[in-house]
Amino acid sequence: MSIVINGTRYINEEIQLCYLTISYDGTDYKYLANTPVLEGSALQAHCDSKEEQWTYSIVYQEYPGARFKQLEGTSDFGKLLTWITSGHTNAAYCSIAEHDTEETCLADGGTWTPETVIEKVPFEDSWELTKVTAVKDMKLNPLTSMTKLQLSNYIDNNWTDFTDSKATFKKLVELIYDMIRRNGWEK
Repeated sequence: MSIVINGTRYINEEIQLCYLTISYDGTDYKYLANTPVLEGSALQAHCDSKEEQWTYSIVYQEYPGARFKQLEGTSDFGKLLTWITSGHTNAAYCSIAEHDTEETCLADGGTWTPETVIEKVPFEDSWELTKVTAVKDMKLNPLTSMTKLQLSNYIDNNWTDFTDSKATFKKLVELIYDMIRRNGWEK
């Protein structure tokens, strides 16, 4: 395992985004992590101290639905690696209690999940993820440019199937509208 710091982006006086390349098991992964605002050898030391945690996060995402935490071991990463080398198979289990067989599980009203092999999927490089902020989403929503009366009429005309919750929805929209105006988020 190794970590290369490719760059940082300042967020505030306490946090920065750190663009990393984490090499593990012959593969280079692009990984984005929040770190304290550091640079040089202090940043490298911090990242090196998080290497196992971040590598675990990557490998864990490659096996969606993995159930391994019941295994013996000192760390979740160690348990995950043991689970992978043992065939990356989830043991059968009952939803309501410890039952050894499907018959006893179903007899008690539980749901039986059979033994399942979890196939590895490619890790999605976190550098490529695009995140939209709530403020941007709100600015793009046409409801944010309506007056309270327009919003009330819109709800009356378009939410006819929800008469029991219409008053609650109106109140919620009014609260959101007030929050948008108060914070200067209108278009």
